[in-house]
Amino acid sequence: MSAARRKHSTPGGSRPSTQDVMSRLAAFGASAAESGQYGAARLMDALPTPLANRIAGDSLNKDGQILDPHLALVLGFEARMRGGDEIGSVADQRTAMNASARIAAGRPVPVGRVRDLTVDGAAGPLRARHYAPANGGHDRPLLVFFHGGGWVVGDLDSHDQPCRMLTKYADVHVLSVDYRLAPEHPFPAAADDAVASFAWAVAHAGELGADPRRVAVGGDSAGGNLAAVVAQATRDAGVQQPVVQLLIYPGTDASKDRPSKDLFAQGYFLTRDGMDWYLDTYAHDADKHDPRLSPLLA
Repeated sequence: MSAARRKHSTPGGSRPSTQDVMSRLAAFGASAAESGQYGAARLMDALPTPLANRIAGDSLNKDGQILDPHLALVLGFEARMRGGDEIGSVADQRTAMNASARIAAGRPVPVGRVRDLTVDGAAGPLRARHYAPANGGHDRPLLVFFHGGGWVVGDLDSHDQPCRMLTKYADVHVLSVDYRLAPEHPFPAAADDAVASFAWAVAHAGELGADPRRVAVGGDSAGGNLAAVVAQATRDAGVQQPVVQLLIYPGTDASKDRPSKDLFAQGYFLTRDGMDWYLDTYAHDADKHDPRLSPLLA
């Protein structure tokens, strides 16, 4: 019997409150549910492609564009588990984002070294995570990475696996930056942090074991937006620019909608309503033509 259990079962000892017990049960239930979803995701990913094609059926073809059958199965499973497209609170959205990332990620991809540190943001220190390639040599470039999440959700943990994959398969150092999020820090806080943290990376690349002459910038979704903003800001300021932009489905124009937003409005993880909510939360009162929000218009 553990010491904690002995304490709770000893006459006169401290007993957990009903609220405490319910909280523990809820946490256990959430953990068990996430474990089950993780196993289901691994199972669907392991299905032979012909079988996955047959199960997914008509969901693969959308306006002549063919979705990967394994991803189609995961999206269908995710929709059933969510039970609807209602947008919860910011806290709920952040919790759901990280849970989805853990379920989808699988086993962590091994790299040379991973360590947490702080970098300079526009208004103070920011959390960051450095991934070093297995060779550890000083001749490898550095990629400064900004995570996606609509400028509202996501963090170092939600994008740990993508950063590991980039480190291993591109054979580069990766510096993942945890920029400030809305609504606590609305536009242009994230953009300002991205520019400031890239400047920090250029100045400290050698200390990270990377080639200071080859510093790149990248990100997915909202992070891709921030990466493009960094490239333009450094160009305009006449300082060292990124040698490469790695923009993964970036948001580059907030000024208007395009046909794909209606075509894929539901059923593809990020919904039309979700995109509108993220943009409104981050940049409700901003000029949507501002290049720091819509770098395509610069």
